[in-house]
Amino acid sequence: MSHVQILHNKMMKNDADYKISVMDERNILIKEKAGNVTNMVNTVLLGLATVIFICLDYVIPAIITGTIITVQPIILITISTMLEKKM
Repeated sequence: MSHVQILHNKMMKNDADYKISVMDERNILIKEKAGNVTNMVNTVLLGLATVIFICLDYVIPAIITGTIITVQPIILITISTMLEKKM
């Protein structure tokens, strides 16, 4: 754990105003949108890497990155379904 994580955990326990600002719906929504955009960019980059590996005749890395691209939506759907059931 880093110093920042320890400080964050301590402030979440002790500082009510900090906890309210961190748990604010707007901040949570921003974090979720940032995570979604990051996931899409990551998928595009993996797709480009797969195409580059195929062009360079690197079969094994192309298969691995292609598998990761294929598994990502399955993981997303599974986790989304689990979270919907919890809420």
